Amino acid sequence: MSWFRTLVLLALVPGIGACGFRPLYDQRPAAAVPAVLAAVQLDVIADRDGQKLHNFLLDRLNPKGPAANPLYGLRVILTTDRPTLALRRDETATRVNLTLTANYALRDLRTAKVLFEGRSRATNSYNILQSEFATLASLNDATTQAARELSDEIKTRLAIFLSQQRTGF
Repeated sequence: MSWFRTLVLLALVPGIGACGFRPLYDQRPAAAVPAVLAAVQLDVIADRDGQKLHNFLLDRLNPKGPAANPLYGLRVILTTDRPTLALRRDETATRVNLTLTANYALRDLRTAKVLFEGRSRATNSYNILQSEFATLASLNDATTQAARELSDEIKTRLAIFLSQQRTGF
């Protein structure tokens, strides 16, 4: 039975290429997405949460450092929301949902035209503890994790958009 599965799999492989499927990080010149992502210049993002997101985006978009001649600019506006989830009988909060929302726009630096806009959101929860230090540590961890998730999603969406622009799909 395993030879039959292998035969079917081998028969399907040419069909995948014919439908236009191409890996996002393909090394052929037409699909050099990492090089195009490295040409994105990131604007400053306000506040401490924005600084965390900015640093994660730099790591993902420009791992070798800023581009000498950037082609694109990325502007990100970050908002933070912290609604309470759980209350004690005396109505003091014990758990909080932290939501970071990033509205971003990719623009061509030569023409200043906005090429792509998007919105991403990441939510994490943390506990409000008796110790103020422990609560701040929980908040910091939740913020760091949410910023990391946002940076991954923004990078993926930009990579998909830029790969489609370069190949004409």
